[in-house]
Amino acid sequence: MRKIGITLRSSNSTKYIEYRDALAIDWYTYLKKLGFTHNWILLPNLGAETVEYARLHNVEGLIFSGGESLGMNPRRDNSEITLLNFAIEQQLPILGICRGLQLIYSQLGGKLVEGNTSTKHVATRHLVQLSSDLPFAFGGERSLEVNSFHSHLLPPSDALVQVMAQDDEGFVEGIIDVHKKIVGIMWHPERESNCSDFDRAIFNWLFNE
Repeated sequence: MRKIGITLRSSNSTKYIEYRDALAIDWYTYLKKLGFTHNWILLPNLGAETVEYARLHNVEGLIFSGGESLGMNPRRDNSEITLLNFAIEQQLPILGICRGLQLIYSQLGGKLVEGNTSTKHVATRHLVQLSSDLPFAFGGERSLEVNSFHSHLLPPSDALVQVMAQDDEGFVEGIIDVHKKIVGIMWHPERESNCSDFDRAIFNWLFNE
């Protein structure tokens, strides 16, 4: 089992002058279900210094968590872009969740478009169709119901990754690079009451093999 580093969203308050980061408590419960009880560490938004922090804590894989949209927080953007480049260079397995997928997709040549906030992608559930060419077995069907908490949409593009999941309009909901061990998913597995076989298979393939 690899030691995982998890990125954080900003959590600033007008009552305090300090810059603050945060992670939803859901992640603690979810990682415990997956067996990662203590083998992970929070990665603060320190800009380029976040990479040195990850090195010092012997991080062997990365989860880019969800949160504010790209461009809203330059400190977080800089921290995560630097971390992503570091992880790719060091051949560390990478998982992007919602914003994390958008970060990876945009950095590897994909495009993001702003969707209508009244669409089915905001605080709802919908089906995605999974690729038939995946490097892990999960014993499920090729259609998966997922939660959805995003306003940006990812049209298919020339990004240097394989599309792993799409919605019924053809927008990208999941990506994978088998050789570099990179996965991005638009849904939030940590917000589910139960861990799906598909999400568990992703974590095992990335961080347990």
